[in-house]
Amino acid sequence: MRVTGNTLLHVEDEPGEIISIALDDKTGQALWRCCQTRPSNLLDELITCPRQTDDRWDRLPEAVEAQIQRAKGEPDA
Repeated sequence: MRVTGNTLLHVEDEPGEIISIALDDKTGQALWRCCQTRPSNLLDELITCPRQTDDRWDRLPEAVEAQIQRAKGEPDA
């Protein structure tokens, strides 16, 4: 069961929408794993990877960064 909507974060007088998914023995385990891993994948893609890219870029020596920028046709920073 999963509660959705604004009531997930804010308590109100009326409950949020409740979603129920019935999982059978044949496909249920695979669907459950997919539901569990997808939020982690999104977190990695939207937050972790950009931060890691920024961190790696910040650790480049200035000479290497300038060389990359020149190759891209950008003025030196």
